[in-house]
Amino acid sequence: NLLPGPVPEPVAILGFVLCGVYSGSRFEGLTLRVLSGMIGPAAVSFTATTIGAVACGGAVVFVTGLKTGDVLVAFAPGAFEAMILVGAALGLDTLYISSHHVARMLAVNTLLPLFPPKEV
Repeated sequence: NLLPGPVPEPVAILGFVLCGVYSGSRFEGLTLRVLSGMIGPAAVSFTATTIGAVACGGAVVFVTGLKTGDVLVAFAPGAFEAMILVGAALGLDTLYISSHHVARMLAVNTLLPLFPPKEV
């Protein structure tokens, strides 16, 4: 480690605030009608990815004996920068967490062109 020890609390808080602001800004111009139509598919997607993450993460913990917190945050569905910040704030292995989220992003971005969006 170049900088041993935990992330200073003000830096972690600033990171969380900036991630929240960026995430919230992506909803600019969205109408309530469109947003309400997204709730069902989003809930299904969230539930499926959470079940998958817990199942796969649990299997990894069982097989490897790695720390449960590290594995669950590494497998958690969500923005990788936010998950890395969560891991840092909890004192978890951020290298393990970040490598999993980067691999997930690479896999998603590689496979996404194979599933073109439906016309609305």
